[in-house]
Amino acid sequence: MKKLLAFTLVFVSLVLATQAQTPAEEKLKKAKQETKEAKNKVDKEAKEAKADVKKEAKEVKAEAKDAKDKADKKVKEAKEDVKKETKQAKDNVDKKAKEVKSDTKKAADKLSKKDEAEASLATRTKVAGADKSIGKDAKGRTIYVGTKGGQYYINSIGNKTYLSEDSKLKI
Repeated sequence: MKKLLAFTLVFVSLVLATQAQTPAEEKLKKAKQETKEAKNKVDKEAKEAKADVKKEAKEVKAEAKDAKDKADKKVKEAKEDVKKETKQAKDNVDKKAKEVKSDTKKAADKLSKKDEAEASLATRTKVAGADKSIGKDAKGRTIYVGTKGGQYYINSIGNKTYLSEDSKLKI
């Protein structure tokens, strides 16, 4: 029985010795667990930081899009304003051009009316001198024959206006 008791005691101490951890092993196990917990904490904080960065990036992107949209809208408005101003300027230029054209036409009509009108008898006698009168044209102007055979009339200003070949009177 002593043997049995000694054998049991040796067996229990062996079991306890094998199961019992040394202080170094306990420290190692505790360090591993703390490391694991620290890693999990860091990973969690990194995920949170990444989520915050993504959120801020979305906000910045939205702000940039809003700023771009506002700038595009201002550019579009400026283009429309320039188009309106250009159209107004073109209309003004066209209006002025029509006025100038009308004034030019009136002046040309006035000049042609002066050319069509005949000078006074005294002016005609003075300018024509000894040239022979050969008749009147369709407009009632007196036609003269010059020294070299050219046909002309005296316009309202008192100048000789020679007729073209197709306008000449047949003698």
